[in-house]
Amino acid sequence: MPRLQAGEDVNQQPGSWKLRPNSRTRIPNLFLAGDWVKTPINVTTMEGANQGGRQAVNALLDAADSNADRCDVHELFEQPLWAPFKANDRIRYALRLPHQFDVLDTRWPGR
Repeated sequence: MPRLQAGEDVNQQPGSWKLRPNSRTRIPNLFLAGDWVKTPINVTTMEGANQGGRQAVNALLDAADSNADRCDVHELFEQPLWAPFKANDRIRYALRLPHQFDVLDTRWPGR
């Protein structure tokens, strides 16, 4: 498992998924929420934080044996419009070419 250094940001780093806690913990009355907990969308955004909050509420309701409706926790919506651009990006990356929208990137020779 990767180890973090003091002050290092865990969000969206390779291997960071293993470091993220679940919303429900082993402590019966401790629930975690935020963009840094494991959620189905795995994005460090406000939507990720909202998902973490929904999960925490659901865990609390489960712990309380509540019959209240649970919050909707869903997968990240990916706009189909971007699929061709993503496919092109994967090809360009495999060919070691810059992203198609890079207009100025001094790391690429001849640019």
